[in-house]
Amino acid sequence: MFLLYGILAAALFMDFYRCRIPNLLILAGYTAGLIYRICSCDIWYVFITDSIVIVLALYPLFLIGAFGGGDVKLFAVIGLFLGLEPTVNIFITALMAGAVCSVIKIFAAFLKRQNFTLSNLYIHFSLPVLIGTILTLHGGITWITF
Repeated sequence: MFLLYGILAAALFMDFYRCRIPNLLILAGYTAGLIYRICSCDIWYVFITDSIVIVLALYPLFLIGAFGGGDVKLFAVIGLFLGLEPTVNIFITALMAGAVCSVIKIFAAFLKRQNFTLSNLYIHFSLPVLIGTILTLHGGITWITF
């Protein structure tokens, strides 16, 4: 799992530094997840299917602008490492962490007396993804089971 955390930390750094998550990092994460699944003697093609399902489920959110493309692909990498059920739990936890980050950002903008425009209220969603992953895997947060 340390490899997954390293990929998420690199994505967080790149998201804050460049405001995007590079495809090369996603490709490295996907390759590492595939090697992890093959070496752990799991049925690796099931995890690839789970990853594809995650991308198809989150793609409409990308189309309406709720998520960036890098965020959707980052969830695909998480799905390859962990499977569908933990990834859905991480997604729900990340949404809640994103809501908390948004409230903090709005409150900070209010204290600075800034205008509430979309550009200064933008949050980098890779931070809530990392927080959601840590809380779900180590905090025992489970929203759904199937």
